[in-house]
Formats: sequence, C-alpha cells, structure tokens
Amino acid sequence: MKKIIFFLWRATIPMLWIVSVLVAFRGGFQPGFVPPPPPGELYPYPWVGVILASIVTGIECAFLYLVLRPYRFTWSLLRVGVAFAVFLALSILVIYTFATDQPGYAYVPGSFTLVLTFLLFILLIITIMITFVNRLSARAQTR
Repeated sequence: MKKIIFFLWRATIPMLWIVSVLVAFRGGFQPGFVPPPPPGELYPYPWVGVILASIVTGIECAFLYLVLRPYRFTWSLLRVGVAFAVFLALSILVIYTFATDQPGYAYVPGSFTLVLTFLLFILLIITIMITFVNRLSARAQTR
C-alpha cells in the first residue's frame, strides 16, 4: 500500500500537467471574441499558442516538482510553504493581469496556477496538522 501511495504522489504533478495540456488543446478550438469567419471557412488551429500554454504549465510543474521533491517526499513544512508562497504570488499576478475575450488556450496557465495554489493550500494545511501532531507526540514521549 505504501508503494502505491508513493507512486501516486510522484505521478500527481505529471498527471496535472497532462490534464493542462489536454485542456489547452481543447481551448485551441475556442477562438475567443473575433468576427465570424466567412461562410465555408474555419479559423486555423493556433498550434503556437497551445504549445506555448503547455510549455508555461510545464515550467510551473517542473518548478513545483523541484521544490516539493516528490521522489523523496517528507512532510516538510518549509518546502510546502515555499511552493505555496510562490504559487500564491503567481496567482495574484494572474488575477491582476487577467483579460477576457482571449482564445481558450490563453486561460490555461492562469487557471492551472489558481488550481495548483488551491491544492498547495490544502497540502499546507495537512502538513501543518501533521507537523503539529508529530511535535505533540514527541513532547509526550519525552515526558
């Protein structure tokens, strides 16, 4: 059971990135607020924008992976706190630079950042509780 949990923990960040790539791919079909194309024509698929959105979320995932180090994860309050602080700053930046009427893929990096910030907040709360319980049990053992 422990091996399965460690595998799932290691695979979570890459799985989140794969989901973001799929969402960016799907968002490429939504052109945003533009005039309709002439009858019988379609908009060209924005491959460059979709690839750039996927690269941005990939960089976010790589940073998160390096900070949290899931391959040898311990409930480190410092690592989770740093990751949460960085993604909170990115979320604030996303909120202040948000623009509407963009193509669908343009929303993926910002939404991905907001979702990761929320997940890191939950992980931070769990880490604080585990740290608190571990310190209480260590005090009880020393008495």
